[in-house]
Amino acid sequence: MNFVEEDFFAGMARLRREIGSVDLRTVEILACHIAIEKEIDLALLALLPRGEQLRGLGFGQKVSVLQASCHLTDIDRYARPLLAFNELRNTVAHGEKRKITSAFRSFCGSFDGTKLEEKHVTVPGLATALMRMLTLIVKEEGYEIEGE
Repeated sequence: MNFVEEDFFAGMARLRREIGSVDLRTVEILACHIAIEKEIDLALLALLPRGEQLRGLGFGQKVSVLQASCHLTDIDRYARPLLAFNELRNTVAHGEKRKITSAFRSFCGSFDGTKLEEKHVTVPGLATALMRMLTLIVKEEGYEIEGE
């Protein structure tokens, strides 16, 4: 066997190990992140006169544009959980397993005025709260989110 073949098989073994180590919470975080990012896209389309021109922005940049485009005085309070969720997603996506619990606690703590205990919350539950929050922001601005 040559070096390339050995390298390929070693890489495949690493891939199988990674796939086998994925847990339900990881899948929930990644799936919810996709859904929330799509919802942010729809919110920006509703809020901006030429929102379809936004291209190549990452999640955090989209949240910044959302903050900049809103008249709500407490928009930063709403943005914090979105940014904390993005940090959680990045921690999971980059395999920083030692930091996941800390990132999840930070996400739970990012909801102002709400005491959330990790054992009582689920990722889909919090993601639903974020999506509802986005809908409320857009409605407060006088617009509606139109689904795809």
